[in-house]
Amino acid sequence: MEEAEIIDGAKLYDGRLYVCPPFGEFNKEESYRSLEENESRFKAIRNSIGSIPGKNILDVGCATGYMGFRLLQCGADYILGLDNKPSQLKLIDHFAKRYDLKFHTWCVNIPIILSPTVKHDVVLYLDLHQHIIQYHGLDAAMDFLRMLKKISKTCFISPSGQNNNGKMEIDLIEANFKFECVYEGKAPYGRNIYKCW
Repeated sequence: MEEAEIIDGAKLYDGRLYVCPPFGEFNKEESYRSLEENESRFKAIRNSIGSIPGKNILDVGCATGYMGFRLLQCGADYILGLDNKPSQLKLIDHFAKRYDLKFHTWCVNIPIILSPTVKHDVVLYLDLHQHIIQYHGLDAAMDFLRMLKKISKTCFISPSGQNNNGKMEIDLIEANFKFECVYEGKAPYGRNIYKCW
């Protein structure tokens, strides 16, 4: 996979042009989720968090940073974004530097063991769970869920893949999370977002 080339906010990746919201719009032909759906998902999370100013947020699988950048706009203190794609993190770093934002990134393979002594007000773990099950097994995915519970006051979790909401709910129960659905996913992907504590 090639590194992204950043040209004034645009990302050239595998020969396709992407722009990082909220600083621009998606190329709708190349994105599986519309800007409107991303914004709806963000609003559901923002409304569920309540007061955002001063919060520190861990975004596991941050991609190009849409949720993190939007939460910073609402007053979050800082975002730590984890992802395994250097090209996406390079784009976040570009905008964080350009606009002097506290969005720090770390290129890691997920799941990763996170320090239990470092607590986060909010953890975003969106669209990754079934990928971890697929590549690392159910036990590793469940251990990661339990670790997220230990390091955060509130987690927002959604399944990956199509129509995996029922499986996600079973895994949340198994990990001893209390949860409520704060966003009902729209077709064709149908990924709900659960607020967990």
